[in-house]
Amino acid sequence: MGKSTKTCKACKAEVDRSSKVCQACGARMKMIWWKKILVAFGSIFALLIVIGLFSDPVPSTTTTAVQAKTVEKTPEQIASEKLVPEFLRSLFL
Repeated sequence: MGKSTKTCKACKAEVDRSSKVCQACGARMKMIWWKKILVAFGSIFALLIVIGLFSDPVPSTTTTAVQAKTVEKTPEQIASEKLVPEFLRSLFL
């Protein structure tokens, strides 16, 4: 048996490695376990790509520039807002 052939499990005939059925008995040749896993991962990967292509993109967050306003406050306004302690309030009033 050479490298380019494998043995049929049903009739023990030598079959070409690329064959899916045995030429002697017609039995289906089983796929090697690692090829099954490779096909499964490839199918899942292709499915994820297709889903990614047709899904809506995540909306990006946009920031808007807000103009800062400088508000001049009088000492009375500051005192009325209680931003300054009592002893400083007496200095301004």
